[in-house]
Amino acid sequence: MTFNRIWLAIAVQGTKTRRRIVAVARWIAWTIELAIKLVFSPIALLAGSRRNLVVLYDANVNPITYDFAWFLVAAELERRRRRLDGIHVILITPAKWRAWGESGEYNHLFSPEDIRWRFNNIIVALCQLLPHAPSVSILQSQTIARILATIFAWHTFPRRCVHLLPNRDYGRTYVFEQSYLGIDTHILQPPDGASHYVKEWLKQKVNGRRLITITLRQSRYGSERNSDILAWISFAKWLDQKRYAIVFIQDTEYAASFTLPEDVPAFVFPEATLDIRLRLALYTQAFMNLGVNNGPLIVAMFSSSPLSIVKQVVESVSQSSTALLRQHGFEPGHQPPFFSDQQHIFWDLNDDFDALCSAFTTMEARVAQESHEMASPIGDHRGEP
Repeated sequence: MTFNRIWLAIAVQGTKTRRRIVAVARWIAWTIELAIKLVFSPIALLAGSRRNLVVLYDANVNPITYDFAWFLVAAELERRRRRLDGIHVILITPAKWRAWGESGEYNHLFSPEDIRWRFNNIIVALCQLLPHAPSVSILQSQTIARILATIFAWHTFPRRCVHLLPNRDYGRTYVFEQSYLGIDTHILQPPDGASHYVKEWLKQKVNGRRLITITLRQSRYGSERNSDILAWISFAKWLDQKRYAIVFIQDTEYAASFTLPEDVPAFVFPEATLDIRLRLALYTQAFMNLGVNNGPLIVAMFSSSPLSIVKQVVESVSQSSTALLRQHGFEPGHQPPFFSDQQHIFWDLNDDFDALCSAFTTMEARVAQESHEMASPIGDHRGEP
């Protein structure tokens, strides 16, 4: 871990001298990688890896969050561009099951068992949402993982990646680049089994109504970004229950304890909270998916799911500040280039009751028109908050 920290400190916060050191180190590592490839090329050829894209994701230097979806989408886009047969993902587990890329506060709030759960149920599970599920190797040793990636990675991602060195590029820039070229990035999809399970569950709940999902954020970390639960409950009551079936998807931290008041005409689907495959299956079946800016909605963003996001910017939390959003490629006030007509960020709206009603009214007509349906007049299908 010491080497990772030193390398990233030099590479990310590089002065002119540091950039020269990085360039020399990368050249040396690249030369070593080339020598290893030449020696072991017969093995790689026999293993059939010449037609696969090999990607390495090190959880010691990269986030153990839904941001991993950016990396997978970018890898799939690169696989298609190169017309390769498949993807092999090599995952390196974090040392001592700590989130080394996060703050001390984060590691204080979440135990090693929490981190292990997130790794298995977010990072590993996300791999199953690509159209052609990639093969996955999970390794504890960074050294072994990097050597194996070097041997078998004739086609690598990220581009210009040197596997022998820590890499913190998880694909966000590449996704933006491809979407500006007009490449469709809505490629995540649920497995058939998950879709079947969700359809069977919905048959008992929806009864021909349009499905509305509400994804809640209730995290102990960065709590200023959390959903206003009372506002979302009032919004659910405002919708016409004869026309809409509302499903709340609670935060994973409250999967076992979240309940709705008896007078709220909505369902809770805890299985979707714990299983990302069921979550995406639910999103793809919905007429509209709503929520504040939070990780799970990334899977809806990169699928064919309708999506409305409010409370995108919270300046008091660095992860949702204007500065960081711009650094990640988002321009406040503008829609990302990869959004479909049924997806929208309401940059100027919080998640108070009036804002939620306004966002829904705006998107209702748009989604209905896109679906070649007739939107009902406002006032004919609303309840009272």
